[in-house]
Amino acid sequence: AIIVCNNGTVVFINKTYLDVLGKKKEEVVGKNVGDITPESRTLTVLRTGKAIVGYNWSVNGYNMIACALPIIKDGKVVACFAYSLFMDIWDAKDLVNNLMSELNMYRDEVRNLYSARHGFSEIIGQARNIQDMKFMAQKAALHPSITVLVTGESGTGKELFAHAIH
Repeated sequence: AIIVCNNGTVVFINKTYLDVLGKKKEEVVGKNVGDITPESRTLTVLRTGKAIVGYNWSVNGYNMIACALPIIKDGKVVACFAYSLFMDIWDAKDLVNNLMSELNMYRDEVRNLYSARHGFSEIIGQARNIQDMKFMAQKAALHPSITVLVTGESGTGKELFAHAIH
């Protein structure tokens, strides 16, 4: 964390940020923030009075997510408070990618478990009544809101039709 007064002078910096900068307190406090970190968003916040939240911030090889917030007194910007979450954003990206990959694997497995095991191409009967039933079943499959009851004697292919429709 760092606090910069309205003229850009650093008035406070915590030890963690000093360690990231590789500096001692006396090298930072009382100095202009632009001399310490030239890309600092604190100067923009001091100039505009608007917070900048959740931006990527990189210092000395540390990747962070940072926020810079104006401190307002009597309607005027008097300082800026900035803090960073010292999380390597690339590690977070890898974590999200790994989770997405795992999610896709589970989704594919569920799809395989619940998807049709048989398709219309596996219904190979050539008799006219089989071809008619196959045609009607294909039409029913195009309308997901239709409920279909498949009846028939054992061994006539009811399961083939049910899976193909599904």
